[in-house]
Amino acid sequence: MKNNKAVSVLIQEQLKWTLWFIGILYLVRIGVYFLGDFSQEPELTELVFLNFAYDPSKIYMLVIGLMSVYMFLGFCIEHGLTRKHYYQAAALSATALALFITALIILIAVIDSFIFGTDPAAFHLIEAGTTAGSLAASFPAYFITVFMYYVLGMFVNSGFYRFGWIAGLGFVAAGFFFLLIESLIWGTYYAVFNIGVLTEGLSALPAVLATVVLTAIIYSASAAVIKDTPVKIE
Repeated sequence: MKNNKAVSVLIQEQLKWTLWFIGILYLVRIGVYFLGDFSQEPELTELVFLNFAYDPSKIYMLVIGLMSVYMFLGFCIEHGLTRKHYYQAAALSATALALFITALIILIAVIDSFIFGTDPAAFHLIEAGTTAGSLAASFPAYFITVFMYYVLGMFVNSGFYRFGWIAGLGFVAAGFFFLLIESLIWGTYYAVFNIGVLTEGLSALPAVLATVVLTAIIYSASAAVIKDTPVKIE
């Protein structure tokens, strides 16, 4: 019962932010289209919303994952919940949020294709096929990557929350390492300090499964840090 309360609070608060995020993101997408139309740059007018929203969605989930520990851990303790309640609730709310973002962005991509004549299924992580097949394959790929970024944000901030700034920088370094692993899994370009890495990556199903394993490792590490950490209550 207590855990349900925590999940409900986390979802409600973060859902408000998410609706604003997606609304603003689509307004930017419309602006980019008309900018491309005005400047006669086809790469802007033919931009697929799935691809346009992918990196901003990952950054957004990373940011609210970072905020989650500071905003909601103390809240849970103040209301008689435990640290375990918090990180279980955070995982469940992040799952719900990632599902919502993925479903809504795919829906918008389909609607967007009718408005702007783009291919709704041309997601760069998935090999092209039928529209339905590509969208079906895009869903788990999109979901697990944005979910991983939320968990990564929790992991990094849990280090700062418990150990302070100096040790927290070690968690940032570990976060960069996890991002390198994610880029190797999906074959996306990754660069730190002008040193870039690009590989072919895995095919869709193995990549999804590998990302699930990576996410579980990051989440377990974050939960272990939070488990015994002193909680700051204002």
